[in-house]
Amino acid sequence: MNSAQSMKQSLQSDFPITPDPFLAPNSNLFFLGSCFSDEMSQRFHNLYIPTHTNPFGTLFSPQAIRKALEIFTKEREIQLSYTADTWHFLDGANRFQHANETQLRHQITQLAQWSHQALLDSNVLFITLGSAHYYQWNPTQESVANCHKIPQKEFQKACFKPVEVEQDLQQIETLIQKHYPHLKVVYTISPVRHLRDGVRENSLSKSILKVALNDHIAANPHLRYFPSFEIFNEELRDFRFFKPDLMHPNPWATDYIFTRLIETHAQTALRNYLSAAEERRKVEAHKSHTRLQQLEIDSTWDSHREALLKQINLD
Repeated sequence: MNSAQSMKQSLQSDFPITPDPFLAPNSNLFFLGSCFSDEMSQRFHNLYIPTHTNPFGTLFSPQAIRKALEIFTKEREIQLSYTADTWHFLDGANRFQHANETQLRHQITQLAQWSHQALLDSNVLFITLGSAHYYQWNPTQESVANCHKIPQKEFQKACFKPVEVEQDLQQIETLIQKHYPHLKVVYTISPVRHLRDGVRENSLSKSILKVALNDHIAANPHLRYFPSFEIFNEELRDFRFFKPDLMHPNPWATDYIFTRLIETHAQTALRNYLSAAEERRKVEAHKSHTRLQQLEIDSTWDSHREALLKQINLD
């Protein structure tokens, strides 16, 4: 007869991931996609690894990500929409709105130029797909990345088909090969549940993303896939690992997925670096009485990174 402990252990199993260590202490990372991209990027930043994240804000759908890359590379014009005496950049977050069209366009142009250079300087691009659902702006019939709190009646909600998602993914691949062929690209699907779309609709959306992405990577085997969605749903299938909204993974679960990412993709030198960085972060947090997860934005970040590189003889 099996013990109670063995029976309990049988209810949970690790999702198998083949090790693929390519991340190093000198890696420069760029994250695009859902809010889960922000979570992963922040953890790398807090451990003194250079990162850039979602310059246009959170992007949930593959089409929104594709449009951002097209704007970065000047293969798409910046499109602004005018309503209620305000200009809106609906391909970006709610903060991209202004009464002055020229000022808003200049802001976005400058940010796109910065993003293009940041991608040229990076060597790894993480793309997190969040949802196959999208909203269409009625006056232009264009999909948008964010509705900017414009009245719901101005939009139509829809869901991309797998073939449409795959088409956007292939266009993303074409853009990367044309402008950033040096990048290693890692895809993942966000474990965040979009329950505002509905429980069934969220499941359908994630399934569409998984089918399309699976076919895309099969056709482009140089691309990588990290199973954030599968880790959360197969290893952490318990509401204890959610935030109170029951949609977002809580900090412990996000830390766990980050640890699995490091175990899968970090070279030994990076693991040593991150261990030293974690100790330094604890010391700094104790000194300043700040939380470990707080994003550091002051000038000490560069000096801490330089000291860490010297500590592990990688300067």
